[in-house]
Amino acid sequence: MKTGGFVKDRLLNDPTLIFVESHTFSDGTSYRGQMRDDVRHGFGILIWPDGAKYEGMFENNKANGRGKYYHIDGDIYEGDWCEDMASGNGMYIHSSGCKYRGQWEYDKQQGFGIEEQADGSVYSGDFVNGVKEGRGCYAWHDGNKFMGDWRNNMINGSGSYIWADGRSYTGSWDENKMHGRGIYKWLDGRAYVGDYIHDKKHGYGVYIWADGRAYLGDWADGKQDGNGVYVLPNGVVKSNTYSAGQKTGEWKEKEGSDKAEV
Repeated sequence: MKTGGFVKDRLLNDPTLIFVESHTFSDGTSYRGQMRDDVRHGFGILIWPDGAKYEGMFENNKANGRGKYYHIDGDIYEGDWCEDMASGNGMYIHSSGCKYRGQWEYDKQQGFGIEEQADGSVYSGDFVNGVKEGRGCYAWHDGNKFMGDWRNNMINGSGSYIWADGRSYTGSWDENKMHGRGIYKWLDGRAYVGDYIHDKKHGYGVYIWADGRAYLGDWADGKQDGNGVYVLPNGVVKSNTYSAGQKTGEWKEKEGSDKAEV
């Protein structure tokens, strides 16, 4: 039987199968491989009229088992198949240089996987129905990193974002933005603990300077806004009101208090 070395090494040892050198189907696809009763079964190579190609295992005319599919745009998927769909474990390599390796179900990323971008950014974590969803870690090529919850390909839920310059935020997120309660820290010792809305301080929060000073009070649109208390490193506490980050009244020192809880 003339099969060629590469094909012969992958044939199923089944006496009910025959090897066909060339067979053209009614849809224009050409096939070389094992068959049973004029049905693709076992190992074979199927080529479409547009140049797409699948080489791997077949069962009852469909890709089942291990196989490799070459798309006409240069993309390649190699891995497990079930009923003509990528299902199980496999790697998808885009012609652009991006690639994904991990779990699949019904032609979509499903379960745990690692997705690498052409620029070197890497996501490792959960996928649902082809999108990032669940827990995952994304490391950008510029050194920034996020570890936490994802939903519909966006940061949603809780998690920690660490910038390359040492800043960090741990808390709630909504559609890639700090949203809810969180802690933002700077490398020089400053910190903010409080509420955020769409990446801006909004609500109640505590801002602590590296020298020990602290502001406890209301925020709006990223600025002090409303009633606030200013605590000095020596424990002296003063109060004031703010509007858009500017004081609107005179400082009032709280009597009988030389210490404050932050």
